[in-house]
Amino acid sequence: MAERARFPALALAVLAVAAAQAPYPTLGEVEERVRQRIDEAHGQVQRAPSDASAWGRYGMVLDAHRLLSEAADAYRQAALLDPDEMRWSYFLATLLEYQDPTAALEWYERATRLRPSYAPAKIRYAQTLETVGRDEDAAAHYHAAAQLDPSNPLAPFGMGRLALSDDRVEEALGHLQQAYRLDGGTRAIVISLARAYARSGQETLARQKVEEARGLPEALPHKDPLQASVLDEAVDSHSYLHRARTYADVGDLPRARREIEELLAFAPDFAEAWLVAAGIYDRQGAVAEALRAARRVLAIDPDRQGAQSVVAGALVKLGRFDEGEGVATQVLEGEPDNVHMLMLVAMSAAQRGAVDEVIENLDHAYAVRNRGNPLAPVMAQLYDDLAASFADIGRFEEAAARMSQALDVAQESGAPAPQLSDYRQRLTSYRRSAGR
Repeated sequence: MAERARFPALALAVLAVAAAQAPYPTLGEVEERVRQRIDEAHGQVQRAPSDASAWGRYGMVLDAHRLLSEAADAYRQAALLDPDEMRWSYFLATLLEYQDPTAALEWYERATRLRPSYAPAKIRYAQTLETVGRDEDAAAHYHAAAQLDPSNPLAPFGMGRLALSDDRVEEALGHLQQAYRLDGGTRAIVISLARAYARSGQETLARQKVEEARGLPEALPHKDPLQASVLDEAVDSHSYLHRARTYADVGDLPRARREIEELLAFAPDFAEAWLVAAGIYDRQGAVAEALRAARRVLAIDPDRQGAQSVVAGALVKLGRFDEGEGVATQVLEGEPDNVHMLMLVAMSAAQRGAVDEVIENLDHAYAVRNRGNPLAPVMAQLYDDLAASFADIGRFEEAAARMSQALDVAQESGAPAPQLSDYRQRLTSYRRSAGR
């Protein structure tokens, strides 16, 4: 009886294999590496047409290179051959999400049923439900995702956005504040929190958040290892570059370095790749390598924006202050509000003891800063040093003003509580000494 019960499903699979034709896309002009990868995956399907994994990987390769129609066909075939494998339903859903959200919902429902513990699928399902106006269902999936992965800001962000649109302002504030705590460096979250503050009548906080959002990146990327495995199949130059940037953005610098160096091995004259490499090296503390990479950029493309800034920063970090200041000054001629270069000039001036130049450049940087400034701790320290210097010569009013700026920057950069407490105590002390 068991064998008889299995027969219909087995027959369907046999018929599916017999009917399946592995689609081969029209490629046009593509890098030879891409053509070889597609040929390899296509060949695996041709050799094993009943292998769901071969069809699934072929879909991933096509999907990674944006050959979406053929990728969708391959994913469908993989899901038919192995209906218990969640990935093929999930990848098809993510592919259909922007083309046909109603069809995507069916595949998301299937994927989340097959693997209910995978939070990114719940979030993508919720976002698609929100797109088609099913807000109550979307909220339920955002809530489920938040329970599965409390560290993911997309879940409270989604719940907060839905609550705000339904005029549940206090509930929205709670969710959006949680999203902000998890990721306060994304414009979408900060602006949504500003709207919630405004709707709750907290105009000062709303204005602060609007100002804070200036210059922040708009997108809030998914933390989705399964979808990342699709992107990893792409072998064109710009996909390597995108992966390197993405890994760097989420703090996985070793993986970012591997991606960019693999790219540079076969594209040694790709100026943008050298610039990304310079940034990765700098963040890893490999300053000399960052300097060499930035200079390689300028050798390939002398007008490449950003390369001179990296050169200036590397020179200062290597203690070559005069050279670094000279390059930074050149950059500021075209970009007068470049916070990094203003800070480098201020640091170089501090080495020379030129207090007026330190103050001029530091105050300019303070005026145009944003929350995402990685040099914020340095800015806070310079203001702290200035405050102490003014206090040493009895100019306590100026010391208090500089200490207040140090505290502002330290708070914005998420400085540890003991440092903030120390700054507050010394600010109070300077104000008392100034008679305030």
